[in-house]
Amino acid sequence: MFKAVSEGFRQIKSIAITPTLDKQVFPYGACSQVLAEFNQNMKIYIDKSNKVYDLSDLIPNVFNNKLY
Repeated sequence: MFKAVSEGFRQIKSIAITPTLDKQVFPYGACSQVLAEFNQNMKIYIDKSNKVYDLSDLIPNVFNNKLY
């Protein structure tokens, strides 16, 4: 996320998370809050699970201070 922002990307619609371990990994806590600063309804694609999540489903009560 930080690399994308440093390269000038601000309107981020989705992100794919690919773990290095053999299990599903989800963004929670501070990581989710950073994602929410750019799009509270971002689509989260989790590798090895054929599911797509809305960020708002994973962290429903984010702070509402949008940066961009």
